[in-house]
Amino acid sequence: MAVWSSLKYAVVASCAISLSQVEALPAVATGEGMTEWASHPKSLLPRQQVLTVTGIRDGVAQGRVPVRKEIREMMNNTVEFELFLLALQRFYSQPQSSDTSYYGISGIHGRPYKAWNGVANGRGASPNTGYCTHGDILFLPWHRPYLAIYEQLIWDNAREVVNSFPDSDSRKASFRTALPGLRIPYWDWAADASIPVQVREMKNIEVANPRGGRQNIANPLYSYKFTDLSEFPDRTFSRMQETTRWPQLINGRYESQPQALNDAMTGIGGNLKTRVYQLLVAAGYKDFNLIGTTGTPHTNNNFLDSLESVHDTIHGTVGSGGHMGFVPYAAFDPIFWLHHTNIDRLFAIWQGINPQNFVVNGRTGMGTFTMAAGTTENMSTPLTPFRQTGNAMFTSSGVVRTSQFGYAYPETVEYEGGRATSADITATVNRIYGRQAPAGVLREATQIARRKRSLGEKVRRADAQPNQDLNVPPAAEKLAPVEHKIVDKATDKYNEWVANIKVNSGAFNGTFGISAFIGDATTEVGKWPTDKNFVGAHAVFADNEGGHKGSVSGVIPLTSALLNKIVGKELDTLVPESVVPYLLKNLKLTASIFITNQQVELKSVKDLQVEISTAEVTLPQTERDAPVWGDYQNKIDWVDVAAGKFGPQAA
Repeated sequence: MAVWSSLKYAVVASCAISLSQVEALPAVATGEGMTEWASHPKSLLPRQQVLTVTGIRDGVAQGRVPVRKEIREMMNNTVEFELFLLALQRFYSQPQSSDTSYYGISGIHGRPYKAWNGVANGRGASPNTGYCTHGDILFLPWHRPYLAIYEQLIWDNAREVVNSFPDSDSRKASFRTALPGLRIPYWDWAADASIPVQVREMKNIEVANPRGGRQNIANPLYSYKFTDLSEFPDRTFSRMQETTRWPQLINGRYESQPQALNDAMTGIGGNLKTRVYQLLVAAGYKDFNLIGTTGTPHTNNNFLDSLESVHDTIHGTVGSGGHMGFVPYAAFDPIFWLHHTNIDRLFAIWQGINPQNFVVNGRTGMGTFTMAAGTTENMSTPLTPFRQTGNAMFTSSGVVRTSQFGYAYPETVEYEGGRATSADITATVNRIYGRQAPAGVLREATQIARRKRSLGEKVRRADAQPNQDLNVPPAAEKLAPVEHKIVDKATDKYNEWVANIKVNSGAFNGTFGISAFIGDATTEVGKWPTDKNFVGAHAVFADNEGGHKGSVSGVIPLTSALLNKIVGKELDTLVPESVVPYLLKNLKLTASIFITNQQVELKSVKDLQVEISTAEVTLPQTERDAPVWGDYQNKIDWVDVAAGKFGPQAA
């Protein structure tokens, strides 16, 4: 098979006056998926080469496209994983001044706030922010071509790696065979929130050496090392020579804390699975304007979660004072790309389940480097700075299918090829996430109990103990003896409980979080996720330079913790008459600022509003069905800072 570069250059006439005026030129819709940047009539810059986003065409054949793999699966294929690592190493070695270097691509997201690929600061737009659309309905579609250009450049570097091996080296043939199907991996933190050791703590890693034998290299998944920090004015980040996670200052140098990081991630694992499952299958989240962003205005507190909101929680938890925790610097951390590839995967899965529902209709609240705050957005809004052709930007209409960029995901590849249905994807989601979510565990518990009763057996209550992690639901065997107290026999309904959160993303000019406990929390903020009373957390991914301010929302699921309390005989059932007084007595909410790991009072969190709500959920009848959620009803007003209400009371 012939191997060719995925990079495609086009010669275009750029607009002149000044770079800062290029983006102010009128945009004209030119067709499906494109918006043309019209030429200024009076003056033009000299012709220049610009990069277009094509994705990867190698490996695409007969209606099938290669899949992006989960990082742990990729690691099982030594040849593919080493090729990926070597490609990253080569990518990192490109000069920071190049638009197509790792630094240049990562800098699109936030710092250094400068024009990329000839797309300059827009008229009325802030020069002190990146191109990324946060708290914005374009959040998910914008990241699709962003990941595609990253993947495109990694593939090109991988091709050069293969070519660097001499023909006499037998490993070259293996790498050449792996190259066409090479795609960037994702980290499925909803299925397994732990971070692979090769990502979290191995500073060096062994790979093939083109000169023969093996070599140890700086692990490109552990960190990215900067060669120049002059474009980072922040005092802390201007001192970090490499990206860090959970940084601690040791002997004058910031060092990542891999164990604390992994403990924090595993501590929220149950919450992540529950949130993702509901976002993918609940009828309340079939509206893209709800699932797509934290920033959609809500007239009520019904279904306040979003894929962006869950995404924020990962950023805050992984970063915790490091690069991933702050909008301007997050994309420099290699784990950013594993994380965002998973977000794109969840978006693609949602699209497969809801094939007609991807419709963009909103208004940007915060604005970007090219878009002024308040700009109306639709399917034809340019996804700057990503060019589909020399003169046309991608739009949401042009990024609907992942296959156009030469990739799919394990759950969507058959659907992309027309060989699977939306129902097939729902069944897969049930298998991956649903079985360990409250609805899945309760369905299994009712089946166990009813089967035993039909055989005349007693469903005795074993001396069951609740889970150590409260946000992971008890096993079905533990719930079977008490399922009749939880699930209504006539309707197969039970009550789900959540803490609904609204807040101003600019409350602290940096990333912060709200955490929930049943019982008191330890005073050491960094150990909250491993506290025995910890229920869950929601993070607000914010700009530490004050560039993002607006109302955002998210949730903390409470049902799994309540089920554990039922198993532990502290609570009888999930109906409001039992749960409301229990939560009023035992639920504790806390707030913290991530960069300092400092606890703050809830009343100091600008515009914070928390309500405890419940919805009746009907259990699925088969493994291919989804649970059916009713509307959420507010049962406890916990805090409303703007209204001056600082104590919980029944609604």
